[in-house]
Amino acid sequence: MGSMLAASRIRLSILAVVAIWLVGCVPLGTAQPIVTPAPTEKETAMPSPKETATPAPESGESTALNAVLESAVLRDLAQRLKLSPDQVTLVSAEKMEMPIGSLGCEETGGTQNQGLLIGTEITLRAGDQEYVYRTDGAKLMPCTPKVFPGGRRPTYVTGASQTPAPKPQDLAVAALAKQLSISPAAITVRSVESVDWPDASLGCPQPGMMYAQVITPGYRVILEAKGKRYEYHAGTSNVILCNKGKQN
Repeated sequence: MGSMLAASRIRLSILAVVAIWLVGCVPLGTAQPIVTPAPTEKETAMPSPKETATPAPESGESTALNAVLESAVLRDLAQRLKLSPDQVTLVSAEKMEMPIGSLGCEETGGTQNQGLLIGTEITLRAGDQEYVYRTDGAKLMPCTPKVFPGGRRPTYVTGASQTPAPKPQDLAVAALAKQLSISPAAITVRSVESVDWPDASLGCPQPGMMYAQVITPGYRVILEAKGKRYEYHAGTSNVILCNKGKQN
C-alpha cells in the first residue's frame, strides 16, 4: 500500500513538471524572426576632378620681322655662303637695346657712339652653324661668329622700316629714365629744337672716334629731372647725351 502511494506521488510530480514546461515553451510551428543587420553602405569618396594647370604664356621680346628685312637677311647670308635662300632658316628675332653705330658688333667697321637704340637681333641657321645679325631697320650688321663669311661689313636695306620713326623727345626721355632708374613720368621735356648737325657725331664727338663729314639733320632736346637739366642730341633714330646733368 505504501509503495503504491509513493508511485502516485512520483507520477504527480512528473505531470506537474510537464505542465510547467508546456506553459513556458513557445508553441511548435511558430517561426522565430531572424533579424538580419542592415547592410552598411561603404562610403566611397568621389575622386575630385584633376586640376590641370594652364601653362603661363611665354613672355619675351620676340618679334616678327617684316617681309623686306627677313628676305634681305636670308638673301645676304645665302650669298655669303654660296647657298640658295631656302637653305637658310630664321631661328629667332628679338628686340633689344644696342649701342648706336656698331649695334654692339665689334670690329665690323661701325663706330660705337654714346647712346642706345632699340634694334633687332636676328639668328639664322645654315647647316649646323648659327649666324647672328643685328639691325636698326636700315642696315644689317654681321655680328657672330667673328670669322663671318664674306667679312663683317654691314649691308644696307632699302624699304625695311614699316613703323614711323619715334619722336626724338621720346627717345631722350627713355634713355634718361634708364640712366637714372626713374619713371619717365618724373622727367620734364623743356625744349625740342630742330638742328642740322655738322657731321654724324650729332655735335657730340668722342675722343678717338671718326665720323662721316656730312650734314646730319636732327634735334636738340633739353630734359629736366631731379633738379638738373640734361641735353640730348638726336638723329633720325638715336639720341646722345651731351652733358652729365647741369644744376638749374
